[in-house]
Amino acid sequence: MVAVSSFGINLDLQLRGESGLKRAIRGAEQLETLFRRISDKGLDLSKIQGIKNTGDIADFKKKFTDLAKEIAAGKKKFGDTEVSIRRYRDAFKQLAANTKAGTPSFNEFTAAVAQLDQELGKIAKASENAKRAQLGLLSVEEEAAQLAKKAAQKKAKDDEAKARKRNERAIDRENKN
Repeated sequence: MVAVSSFGINLDLQLRGESGLKRAIRGAEQLETLFRRISDKGLDLSKIQGIKNTGDIADFKKKFTDLAKEIAAGKKKFGDTEVSIRRYRDAFKQLAANTKAGTPSFNEFTAAVAQLDQELGKIAKASENAKRAQLGLLSVEEEAAQLAKKAAQKKAKDDEAKARKRNERAIDRENKN
């Protein structure tokens, strides 16, 4: 997944004469060059540490990192609905995508994504169980338990058949002697 930034710029120009038009064209070309340069270099949140004097950006990074730590540790929960959890997961995925892999911030963001994915898994299981209940089917857990029980019964039956064959062979050997 590649993060793409979008910058909306509204320009209100009043041009007077040819020199004004040329200046406007030069300005537009400079904006275009600047935009290309920004677009070519992705935003790397792991490099924000050196900008602490500017305040806001570093503060936001620290707040997001702290929030990610709380989510990963299971201390912070963001609603019980799939939509609210997805929003946070998508936001932290985007933050991780804009952070250099291997940095502490990247690790915190991806840990938060993993925790939020687990929460989404729980909601998906609850949703599936609700659908199954409406159809009169077994829940996911009940079906898994039933399949495990059948597998254990089949294994016991196979083990019993093997034991019978071993016993028959042993009896045949004793009768030959």
